[in-house]
Amino acid sequence: MDRSKFAVLFIIVAILIGVASWSWVNLFVTPEYNPEVAHEYLERFYMRCDARFDESVCDDAVGNHHRSCFTGHLEYDVPQEEGGRRTVHYDFDAYLDCMNQGVEVELNGAGR
Repeated sequence: MDRSKFAVLFIIVAILIGVASWSWVNLFVTPEYNPEVAHEYLERFYMRCDARFDESVCDDAVGNHHRSCFTGHLEYDVPQEEGGRRTVHYDFDAYLDCMNQGVEVELNGAGR
């Protein structure tokens, strides 16, 4: 087999592996929380943060703290019956407190 055929075969195999990995993650590793709620919390934080601080501070806080702050405040109910889906409880105030602490970390770290 010459080199060009090997390269094409390699690219096709890489694409198939990528598609299979992406599909597996979408089917089996999806979070139990609603990603739209995470996005809504993020937008609400940005509105408050941008009104008080420079955009770069807010961007750094989101980049370094959003995921841990969002998932850190979640509470899950244990399902009553086997195979039942757990219920997720969200707390915007806890998220906002955590993100505000993240802003303070970013401000102190940057010497602002």
